[in-house]
Amino acid sequence: MADLDGKIALVTGAGGMRGVGRATALKLAQRGADIAITDVRRETSDLPPAEVRTEWHSIDSVAAEIEALGRSCLPVYCDLSDDGQIQDMVGRVMDRFGRLDILVNNARAIIGRDKVPVTELSREVWDHFLAINTTAVFVCTQVVGREMVSQGKGGRIINIASNAGKQASAMGAAYSASKFAVLGLTQAS
Repeated sequence: MADLDGKIALVTGAGGMRGVGRATALKLAQRGADIAITDVRRETSDLPPAEVRTEWHSIDSVAAEIEALGRSCLPVYCDLSDDGQIQDMVGRVMDRFGRLDILVNNARAIIGRDKVPVTELSREVWDHFLAINTTAVFVCTQVVGREMVSQGKGGRIINIASNAGKQASAMGAAYSASKFAVLGLTQAS
């Protein structure tokens, strides 16, 4: 990774205590970037037990870690299934930092409700996985990409998929289909 002093990065899905988003945001901050992080607000009943035990506070806890590294951090709670909230999130980042250099599309729908045969998969669950794992990646890429183009210096957009985007499982059709789509979107962008 190159020296990132003065760069601004936005990382989605960065609130988990043991997640890739948190690790990515911290690594970017350690390399000198100022960071905007986002995640959806979740009820305590939806949190992993370790986060409840340690009184983890999602992106607020990650923001404190980033600031302890001497970097500036903007935590923004955002439901990525809502295009308006994505627009608002990017607007807040632009208002705070004046530009965006790096976008990491890391957020994903929480696996669990999709772990059924495709014949029993509800349309609601299917739509939720596609909205978070695929459509949000498209919308974030489009909104941030336009900002990067208008800045005249380009930028970097990194889309996180998973092995499920290359090899599907019988009990994860929605997740696998959404991650296969991220790979296709990335190749086409």
